Amino acid sequence: MLSRASLALLLALTACTRSPAPPPPEAPVTFTARALGVSLDSPANWPAREVAQDGGQFVVVEASPQERLVLSRLAGFSGSLEASEAQVAQQVAAKFPRTTTRPSQPATVAGRPALRTEVSLSSGQQGVRYLVTGGWVVEFQTRPDHAALVTPAFEQVIATLRLP
Repeated sequence: MLSRASLALLLALTACTRSPAPPPPEAPVTFTARALGVSLDSPANWPAREVAQDGGQFVVVEASPQERLVLSRLAGFSGSLEASEAQVAQQVAAKFPRTTTRPSQPATVAGRPALRTEVSLSSGQQGVRYLVTGGWVVEFQTRPDHAALVTPAFEQVIATLRLP
């Protein structure tokens, strides 16, 4: 028969060998960019920040150094998506060269008409760029070996995007 001390020790050791319960999923955090007037929900472990760079404002949601979402607005937006597509290609290519890997397709982002274009970045990363009515540009960038261009987590971020 086990003594009380032996039983307590046995129970304590048994508790130590059990695998702990998995942590609960991290709740999304709402991020609001004051200068751009947009907000979105991102996973708590993906930092979102507003960056002022090269005379423009950007929102960056970073899952890792090679996986990120970048949101910006075109300077001098012309009004039509098709005309703006050439404009965004010129503005972006000047600083961050990209090659279009598939022709643009119609899409919807934040309830607005958009054009979806798959791109290859000079760094070898893959990307998907959305040009959204109102001059908004949303680009996902991912590792070259990643199976999906847009992960479900990034789809959730874009689904919660609120534009002014």
